Amino acid sequence: MEVDMAAMTRKFLQDAGINKSSPSPSNMDFFTSIDPADEDYSSNVDMFRRQVCSIMYLNRLRPDIIKETCHLATLVTNPGPIAIAKLRRLQEYLYGTIDKKMILGAKTKEIMLYADASYATHADSKSHTGSILCFGGSFIEAKSKKQKLVTTSSCEAELYALAEGVKATLGFAKVLLEIELIDHIQFKVLHDNRSTMTIAASGEGVTNKSKHFRVRYHFLKELQDDNILKIEWCPTNKMLADALTKPVTIKVMKKFCQPIFENKVLEHCLSKDDKGVSDAQQRDSKG
Repeated sequence: MEVDMAAMTRKFLQDAGINKSSPSPSNMDFFTSIDPADEDYSSNVDMFRRQVCSIMYLNRLRPDIIKETCHLATLVTNPGPIAIAKLRRLQEYLYGTIDKKMILGAKTKEIMLYADASYATHADSKSHTGSILCFGGSFIEAKSKKQKLVTTSSCEAELYALAEGVKATLGFAKVLLEIELIDHIQFKVLHDNRSTMTIAASGEGVTNKSKHFRVRYHFLKELQDDNILKIEWCPTNKMLADALTKPVTIKVMKKFCQPIFENKVLEHCLSKDDKGVSDAQQRDSKG
């Protein structure tokens, strides 16, 4: 089944006066380039809020813009020229991809989650979480969110992302069980940080961590012990959620979009195109 939101997108862009395209939804300093907090840009609030809220309607079928819309939503209280430039860049990307379609259709009954985090990617040193939930290889939901606390290592940031993604996936699985679409709860998470996977499997990590991190360790371990959750390693160059955690190049964005929009997540997951990337190189890339 093919679905799109072309008509709604076209109306939003016409109302905003957008008539040119951009090859990507954001530039590489998207999170770190911000307007001065002490300047008054209140005259822009109504326009900015209206246009951002309009674009947010597209998030359900446009996971390629969810990172940008979620970030722009945090800027609506005092949007300056930098925030407006970010909004225009996103609108121009939408102009160039108005007719993008999402192909939906489950091929199996497997629940699968891609979970990832980008460490200290924001100006205040907070990390960013990205996740993609699929059922039967077909896209269900994408999330991209700034983490609520400052983590002191990439491993902590990944653990936070993993635990939050698993909680949401568990809720989704319970709904499927309730409507008898599945007969038991079991799902797989694809993750690209081996240290985080070790901690999640053992139920303990670095000593002297606060209570909320210890809870995350044991929450993930208990689900694995109960055979509800299985965490599998995924090389970073195949981690679809990576594009939802930080600004990425046009090449990476295209690699992210293709399996999701063309309903080829299962094929992407099973393909052997790691190109010889070593475990050490993968870990270094997550630092």
